[in-house]
Amino acid sequence: MAKLILLQLNPQIHSGEEKVLAIFFDMNALWEDWLLAIYRHSYRNDSTIKIPGKKRKTFWDTGHYTKVIESDILIEKIAVDGQKETVVLDAKWKRPVGSKPADADLKQMFVYNMMWDSKEAWLVYPQINGTTEICGNYAEHTKAGMMGMTFVDIFEKNMNLIKDLELPHLKMEQVET
Repeated sequence: MAKLILLQLNPQIHSGEEKVLAIFFDMNALWEDWLLAIYRHSYRNDSTIKIPGKKRKTFWDTGHYTKVIESDILIEKIAVDGQKETVVLDAKWKRPVGSKPADADLKQMFVYNMMWDSKEAWLVYPQINGTTEICGNYAEHTKAGMMGMTFVDIFEKNMNLIKDLELPHLKMEQVET
């Protein structure tokens, strides 16, 4: 830690020449909190988008014992007719292996879509060179909607942290129209 401070080095999301201890913070929790804050800031003046953040639901109950599932970030978009569309975001700090979602992540997003009656669930990673957004539908389960992976570049061109961030599903809507 002293070497980082004295040499004015800062941790990056990619590997470098210096060996440093990487476990200063729970980076997944920090990433999740930062994403929630930046999405709330980005849509603070949009009355059609509500971002309550985490929500919990019981998904298994024996009568004596329950299991709860919790979303990282829940987005609620209110249409003109008053209908609510829900999108679930799951913050992931750890890099995906082979730029593909893990089986456990696919199953988790499936459950999120079912529990929150969502048509979209996104794994949200920090941008790493060469990673591209992907999405797909769950086969034979049209009610389960789709799941995608998106990558967020946290820096502006001048290397300052970004101040606004577009939701992945809104980017997709713009491409389709």
